[in-house]
Amino acid sequence: MRRVFLVLAASLCATLAAACGVREPAVNPAPAGAAAAPAAEKVLVFARGADSKSLDPAVVTDGESVKVITNVFDTLVRFKSGSLDLAPGLAESWSATGDGLQWIFKLRSAKFHDGSPVDADAVVFSYLRQKDADHPAHTDACAYWEDNFGVVTDVRAADPRTVVITLSKPFAPFQAAMALFSMSIVSPTAWKSEGVDAKGKFKYRFGEKPVGSGPFKFVRWNRDDTVVLERNPDYWAGAPKLDKLIFRVVKQNQQRLLLAEGGQAQIMDGVNPSDVERVKATPALELVTQPGLNVAYFAMNTTHKPFDDVRVRNAVALCIDKAALRESAYDGAGEIAVTPLPKGMPGWKEIADRKRDVVRAKALLVDAGLADGFTFKLSVMDNPRAYMPRPKDVAIQISQDLRAIGVTAEVEVLQFARLLEDTQNGRHDACLLGWMADYGDPDNFLYVLLDKTTARMGSSNNASFYTDETVHGWLQQARETTDATERTSLYGLAQDKIFADAPVVPLVQMPEMRVVSRKVRGYRIYPAGGEYLADVTIE
Repeated sequence: MRRVFLVLAASLCATLAAACGVREPAVNPAPAGAAAAPAAEKVLVFARGADSKSLDPAVVTDGESVKVITNVFDTLVRFKSGSLDLAPGLAESWSATGDGLQWIFKLRSAKFHDGSPVDADAVVFSYLRQKDADHPAHTDACAYWEDNFGVVTDVRAADPRTVVITLSKPFAPFQAAMALFSMSIVSPTAWKSEGVDAKGKFKYRFGEKPVGSGPFKFVRWNRDDTVVLERNPDYWAGAPKLDKLIFRVVKQNQQRLLLAEGGQAQIMDGVNPSDVERVKATPALELVTQPGLNVAYFAMNTTHKPFDDVRVRNAVALCIDKAALRESAYDGAGEIAVTPLPKGMPGWKEIADRKRDVVRAKALLVDAGLADGFTFKLSVMDNPRAYMPRPKDVAIQISQDLRAIGVTAEVEVLQFARLLEDTQNGRHDACLLGWMADYGDPDNFLYVLLDKTTARMGSSNNASFYTDETVHGWLQQARETTDATERTSLYGLAQDKIFADAPVVPLVQMPEMRVVSRKVRGYRIYPAGGEYLADVTIE
């Protein structure tokens, strides 16, 4: 039997699932003979720090878009509630040939929100539009497809309920990657509903009016304000318990907390660590937490001088005081990160971190011909993220640290969508970003963030544009073997060399935290990101 690396994550999944705060609905039987009161509409408001970039699952890479997408769409394979374990989604079952090069998925009966069937042709449409740039529904770079499914050579419908996917070579995380939000199945009928333009592309603006088969239907999107979803009564897994789901943008963390305290929002993320005790002291609210599979990092664009010089990158890394940063920008919360793979993930390697050494950092700059230092632009998001509740404070701390070696960081605060656009196109000198697990495999961090093949202008998740050939060889080999011991060894080698080359400086790994009204029942934080609210209800 083939050894699948995700088995190493089994205990992690169980631990994370147990750590999630979950409240089951109380049973309050009505008095005998009492008339049933009209049921009040159950509306849940989820307050978040920024708007979605798009609602097309194939083109987004930001968590704010994913929050909505995971409630509108389904994938063939999905995660079990609150864990990284896999379960059937739109596919009732799947199997692979002995060489792992062909995967067969058997579909269940389901419908899109527009009433059209979820069949094998819809699955083929959903995947080929990402694979083929000439497809009429291919609108933007599909970064997740390129990072995770470049080995797919063919997707075909064997019959109306059977899909066959062929790979050019083995891909160890294939099953887990199939649960990615980007593999959501979309309605071909919706895409085709407004015809094509002069270039042969469908006119329908799918990213603004998404049609999936998930538990909630899209209603409307008021930019920088709200996304409104409504209950899908015909959902194949059973109708959701909420009537409406509203994602509301409130940029300031404390303003969102005020809304939660006043009952105007039932769930919020991005809580300031300094407000944790305030939440715990509020009877109407509960702090739901679990270990976080995430990492915040400082990335230097290795295509921009002087960050093309490993001596300069190491000088910067030596000068950043992570302990001070954790105290000033995280209020002492979280855990200092050393490697871009978060602790708790399979393959994580314990590496002794650098101690702050200004003298050695200055010597490295002198050796690089920069005795007088240099100036660069540090790009940072304007909204909180789970891995970085106060991004501007992180940037300020780093800029203060670097002054000690004569380096000036000009902090540039950008809207999150603009920051992603700039970093994907390599316009930045350096930036603050982070990554949250999409599935429980180290490939999702190390390959996606630091392999040379992901350093693509226009759609790069590799914000440092790091292209080391040796690291690439190890990461590629780890993708192709299913031997868990070999994969662990390869990922250890990669982490050592990435640490030495310092294209990124990992900063902090944060626990996941949500503020939740005690009227909410059945809420779980998923380790792999996204929000799955089909089973949530309000008392």
